[in-house]
Amino acid sequence: MRLEISCENRLGITQDILEILVRHQIDLQGIEVHAEKIYLHFPSIEFAEFQHLMPEIRLINGVKDVKTINFMPFERQHYEYQAALKSELEAIISVDEKGKVLNLNRAAMSLLNNQSKKDYGLITQWIKGINIQRWLDTKSKEQLLQVGEIEQQTVQVELHPLWLPSEQNNMVFTGALIRIKPSHAHYPLANQQAFILNQTVAHASGSKKLVRDLKKLARTELTVVFEGEAGTGKHYFASLCHYLSAHSTKVVHTIDCIGLSADELKLQLAQIEQDKIVGSVIFRHIDKLLADSQAQLLTCLKQTQLTCRILATTQKSLMYLVNEGVFDENLYQAINQLCLHVPPLREREADLAQLTELLARKACNKFERPHVQIDKAVLTQLANQQWMGNLSQLESVINQALLTNNQDKLTVDDFELPQAQEQAYNLSTDLSGSLDDAVKRFENALLRQLYPHYPSTRQLAQKLGLSHTAIANKLRDYGINKHTVKVIK
Repeated sequence: MRLEISCENRLGITQDILEILVRHQIDLQGIEVHAEKIYLHFPSIEFAEFQHLMPEIRLINGVKDVKTINFMPFERQHYEYQAALKSELEAIISVDEKGKVLNLNRAAMSLLNNQSKKDYGLITQWIKGINIQRWLDTKSKEQLLQVGEIEQQTVQVELHPLWLPSEQNNMVFTGALIRIKPSHAHYPLANQQAFILNQTVAHASGSKKLVRDLKKLARTELTVVFEGEAGTGKHYFASLCHYLSAHSTKVVHTIDCIGLSADELKLQLAQIEQDKIVGSVIFRHIDKLLADSQAQLLTCLKQTQLTCRILATTQKSLMYLVNEGVFDENLYQAINQLCLHVPPLREREADLAQLTELLARKACNKFERPHVQIDKAVLTQLANQQWMGNLSQLESVINQALLTNNQDKLTVDDFELPQAQEQAYNLSTDLSGSLDDAVKRFENALLRQLYPHYPSTRQLAQKLGLSHTAIANKLRDYGINKHTVKVIK
């Protein structure tokens, strides 16, 4: 129960009120004294005792009125403060005069990559590149703005000194409020290795093996091809290979091979060689490289025009494409010196929870909204999905959930996930009828399962290795379109 007492600003009136509470043996939980207002907070009491308490307080000399209230002023200020911190996009950290972290908002927890740790210790163990302790020791009255590093990320750090009035009416230094903003300054290339490794999630056996092999192979100068399904993160692991190599102090350049002509390829390669700042080149979707572009790349490699590391990503086996006659065998021999398989998301169940948290933080920063918590039931639901689109699909699902949610927590209702029966759209074997009938049933089921994730004939054709026309005809024959099959956005 809380009471608001309107009264005169008389010396001793608070003592008179407290004596009544003692007489009634009421345990006081909180008291606030303002000019002409006194607020009391104590446990609920019996109605009969309450009837005696109120008149006694009103009879005190100087008391004008007594009424019950729902909350005390300080409580309201506290909840307003907590609500402001929760909705604040920038990371905010409060420290005492010794640099010990006292409080921080959710954005700061996410930045420190820690959602549950209770004791964050000294701020100096988190923010590097700034001598915060020296600034605190000087007890400055001026705010400080500098660029520092947190978890291998470059950030702008604002230090606001906190001076509070003491009983002797003089100001006492009590610490600082720290605001942290993303910095537009480039993070030192030499430190990107630690940064990208910290962002790598590898708890599942397949991803553990990938990272373990990658660390061994990265130090060589051999060409590495990253093979895997669409959306598995092949480009990410190719970038990690660069930053683990001897070329990590130089930049990594990506060439998208889809639809790339020989002239365009030649121009890009000439520019890379001229700049002398590129340490590695990633040929993304090298399995989509046109025949004349394949010849151009092979010529360039034979003439040793490139002094940088060659990396490549592919959805399809290059050996299979060679056997199909669509990929140059000599080019295959030149670039396929090492091959690493990037596992699909369905084989990385142990990684799913941390990947979800990581993608959610990335999306919150992208959409400029406060960081959110994720209900455990969500992770259970996500683990039951097949994820035909792998990490790319998971990221799209999380982005949509965040865009439609305005709360500080994501629940199952925020996610648009296909139902179990839709995911496993009857790919079971049905042996009735002729072989042609069985093939058509399987083809129909397969296309219906893939179409929500690849809702255009171009995407589906690339996924299945068929022509655009063939896929369009099959979709028409089976009546598969955006009106009959729900598309995952």
